[in-house]
Amino acid sequence: MKAQVGDIIEFLAISWDEPQWEFDHPSAVLKPLFRYHDDGGDCERIIEDLAIDLCCGETDDKDDLDFFKDESDWRGWKLSTLRRVAKNRLAGKDDWKTKIREVVLEKIKFINDEDGEIGFEIIETVKA
Repeated sequence: MKAQVGDIIEFLAISWDEPQWEFDHPSAVLKPLFRYHDDGGDCERIIEDLAIDLCCGETDDKDDLDFFKDESDWRGWKLSTLRRVAKNRLAGKDDWKTKIREVVLEKIKFINDEDGEIGFEIIETVKA
């Protein structure tokens, strides 16, 4: 997936506290592609990183999915649960025993930047 000028893409990200993590916390972009950070990544920052990747056509999320699968196998996480929890949090419901740090939903429009290259602008941000 490479973003094209005029595309408007919705990004959904979540970060949460995980018991027994002494430092940092996990974060993930859940759509349109998957990105996982285990180092305390800020949702808006990792969404921006993915948007930059979409501008460049660097959108292979296999490594992130593999790394997340290794983590989730022994931690008991499920990607479907994270997506459900994030959507519920945006709807004002907290139904997860784990503390959610933040959920961010951003709409990003891909544009021509001042150099004539593909860039982007954030057109809407919702935080919960």
